[in-house]
Amino acid sequence: MCRRLWTACVWAVLATGSLAQEEPLEPLKPAPPLNIKHWIQPREQPPSGWQDLSGKVVVIEFWATWCGPCVAAIPHLNELARKFQNRGVQIISVSDEEATTVEKFLAKRPIEGWVALDTDGSIFNTYAVQARPRTALVDARGNLLALADVDQVTDEILEQLLAGNVDAVRRKLPRPSIETGIRGTEAAPLATLEVLIRPSKPSFSALMERSSNHLAARAMDLKSAFANAHDFPHTRIVMPEWLAGTVYDILVNLPKDQARQLPTIFQQALETAFGLRVRRETRESDVFVLVAPQGKSAALREPAGTGGMSRIEKGLVSASASATAMPLGSLASMLEEVIGRPVVDETGIAGVYDYELRWDPQKPESVLSAAREQLGLELREAKRPIEFLIVEPKPTPAPSKP
Repeated sequence: MCRRLWTACVWAVLATGSLAQEEPLEPLKPAPPLNIKHWIQPREQPPSGWQDLSGKVVVIEFWATWCGPCVAAIPHLNELARKFQNRGVQIISVSDEEATTVEKFLAKRPIEGWVALDTDGSIFNTYAVQARPRTALVDARGNLLALADVDQVTDEILEQLLAGNVDAVRRKLPRPSIETGIRGTEAAPLATLEVLIRPSKPSFSALMERSSNHLAARAMDLKSAFANAHDFPHTRIVMPEWLAGTVYDILVNLPKDQARQLPTIFQQALETAFGLRVRRETRESDVFVLVAPQGKSAALREPAGTGGMSRIEKGLVSASASATAMPLGSLASMLEEVIGRPVVDETGIAGVYDYELRWDPQKPESVLSAAREQLGLELREAKRPIEFLIVEPKPTPAPSKP
């Protein structure tokens, strides 16, 4: 079942499906095929596969123009590309976006390594990429060493690989996961029942992974934590200002037969850790209502497949909201995230559709005209009763009478 994506792209969730699957790749085994069909860089004599990279240390960076942490990592990767130019290190940045989107981005933010497109998503799937940025490190013999965080790939690591010190690198880069990063070790097995919340150390990027009975988050702010715990939009959460600013590492592990309790345990842990309580309250609020003045537009296409999915992509040069086999309520939810104000679906259009909406990320208000021009829908200001999630300190109990 699809989960609506309330968190911003900083959490780097690729889609609204399940997260944190079992890692299928084996370190120190030959790296999976690199079947690139479209190269943006280099345009002349692009490699056809691993055979053309034989003897080189390869850094594969899975990224997207809309992913904030990915964009933040570009200067680091560019610096590595310059330092190790002509020394047997090749950095390859792989995106699953359209060529025009990536090329427009590169015109403003150049990438100094190679840039490739995974047009059918097969390479992302083969390398088990569920969150980005994600970095695969391959040694000169073509063996996959680790799936790492991009900031773990340092000058020292590459120097060690060029010197053939693979074991030393493996010790520095254990098989990664968000949980490993929080624990600092992967030696201990998962506890049968575990809850951990603590302030994060400074980190390069914020990440989250979640399965039916497990949640691990790094550098998560509390509004995002409550949004995920309650499956509630950020725009409808009211909380004290003093809770903002600090980010946290969070782990919740439950026995598999208790998976249904994960949201409840997560909610209770947040309330207990910070002395808070949560309640719901309906308030008359300023909203946008989504309407269809001319009825259903041809831009709302009959679904090409089943299994609904929706996502928002935000970058420096383009932003989009797209859906496959989803109701218009999902569009209202995505527009709410963009606009920062509740959006209520009053189109009266039932059923599920495929659709896509693009706007200028530098001008969020442009999404209003984009919805009208591209989908035949309008966003009108109004007032409606809206349910909010109120996060507040627990009342201090009255002292007992002697």
